[in-house]
Amino acid sequence: GDGFFSVWNCDGPVPGTSNGNFVGVSTIANNVVTALGDGGELCVQLGQSDANVIVDLMGLVLADSGYVPLGAGGRSSGPSRVFDSRGSMGRESELVAPGETVRVELDDVVGDVGAVVVNVTAANATGDGFFTVWNCDGPVPGTSNGNFVGVSTIANNVVVGVDDGAICVQLGQSSAHVIVDVFGSFAPDAVVPTRRR
Repeated sequence: GDGFFSVWNCDGPVPGTSNGNFVGVSTIANNVVTALGDGGELCVQLGQSDANVIVDLMGLVLADSGYVPLGAGGRSSGPSRVFDSRGSMGRESELVAPGETVRVELDDVVGDVGAVVVNVTAANATGDGFFTVWNCDGPVPGTSNGNFVGVSTIANNVVVGVDDGAICVQLGQSSAHVIVDVFGSFAPDAVVPTRRR
């Protein structure tokens, strides 16, 4: 059935955020960047429905890389929800329209950083569409970070540069609710985008 999964450092409490959402009998995956517990482990929990869980390790971020997960270095206790258009966080419940730019303020959560690791979810979409996430100090890129089909909920992990304490999100083609959870950040100049081709 419908549900979601959360991934976190086992040494901390279960976060109030999700890393992926599934609808009905489906298979869904997402990249996750998470801190490890003291014993080198991570925890996964499902919400709402049962499912099989598969975890693949794709790489590691070294301790001196400039990445700081939330919950480390005196920051908040763990992953934090910073935007939700479904009627919380001081906003009335209203779908985000295609072409509407949502500016997500991050200063209170991460401070002065160069980039953040966020999970962006499009929920209750009205049709096929996509979302794009970018550093607000520039034009909307001609690329997408997540695509949704029909009335669905889809999430994707994004590493994005931060401009003046904020990132921007825009939907294409269809309306949907937008949820943004922040998991950690990179120090200024730790991430340098490079176009290879």
